[in-house]
Amino acid sequence: MPPRGSLSPEDFAQEVNECEAAMAACKTPDELREVWRKHYGRLGHKALGRLFVGMPAEAVIAKRAKSLAR
Repeated sequence: MPPRGSLSPEDFAQEVNECEAAMAACKTPDELREVWRKHYGRLGHKALGRLFVGMPAEAVIAKRAKSLAR
């Protein structure tokens, strides 16, 4: 698994979309914890937190693209 931040934009977008779908399918806090643990190493707390509070995947992806463009 590549370290956080070294994902290509396409890989990051795919991971965010997978995580968003997995979070939407969670019915218990324990299930959400497992999703968090699974995706934390590739996405990090900021992206996961943004998804958790309801930010759409497209916005999370755009925020990363903007921060990497600097």
